[in-house]
Amino acid sequence: MSLKGYHRLVELLDRLNSLKENGDDFSRIPEGEQLKFFWERCEPKVQDASSIIEKTRRKIERDKARRRKKYFLMASASVAAPFSFLFPLFI
Repeated sequence: MSLKGYHRLVELLDRLNSLKENGDDFSRIPEGEQLKFFWERCEPKVQDASSIIEKTRRKIERDKARRRKKYFLMASASVAAPFSFLFPLFI
């Protein structure tokens, strides 16, 4: 089982336990039908695909900005290093 599947199962079991504690309609369901009830009533909410796409785009842009910043710092350090060695010779 993948880690994502494990977390989903834990979340669903927590929901099932909360239904038992609250005495919701769950207590009146026969033992054999509880699993069916569990899968039908405890499904996670469906997320909108546009929000997932937007989050992915923001992450891509954030990663691009980090790469540009890192590249700029490396280029600046590469240019500054020779001058730092030559500077004492001219003083």
